[in-house]
Amino acid sequence: MVKRVYKKLILISSVVFLMGIFSCLPVAAGYGTTIGTAETITAGSLGDTLDSSDGSAWYKISCNDGQTLTVAIGTLGEDLDLYFYNPSQSLVASSADPGSSEVLSYKCSSSGYYYIEVARFDPGDIVFAMTTTLQSSIPGFELLYVFFGIVVLLGITIYSKNKNRTLIEN
Repeated sequence: MVKRVYKKLILISSVVFLMGIFSCLPVAAGYGTTIGTAETITAGSLGDTLDSSDGSAWYKISCNDGQTLTVAIGTLGEDLDLYFYNPSQSLVASSADPGSSEVLSYKCSSSGYYYIEVARFDPGDIVFAMTTTLQSSIPGFELLYVFFGIVVLLGITIYSKNKNRTLIEN
């Protein structure tokens, strides 16, 4: 009986742990080359390469009225600039500082798709990472899987060290 419970705990914790790991991996989403072809993304992290033949990478993300959209980009040294456009496709915020990273936050004033333009300043192919967050969303929800997986594995470890002890006394 105890061995079957032990095996089930290992199986469940492994599945939960793997779900957490896979949900945290960055995904290369691809990008649009104009505001009209912007690639739809969700809050999270992604990695992409801005091709030398493209002037900008365009993304769009759904944002509700009152949510704060924050985007951070980083490169290996090249300079990229960051621009936000509202659902009417009007520029509402920008960050064009020199350097290899940009961070921009904007409180969405209406619900709809907000557009993110990652514009080149330096020539050549530019590899970049981008993280987007929406403040009113549940922060770190995908990390909850990892946390529960670790807790279950810790419980199994403690159990295996104390398996000679009686767990439930009659």
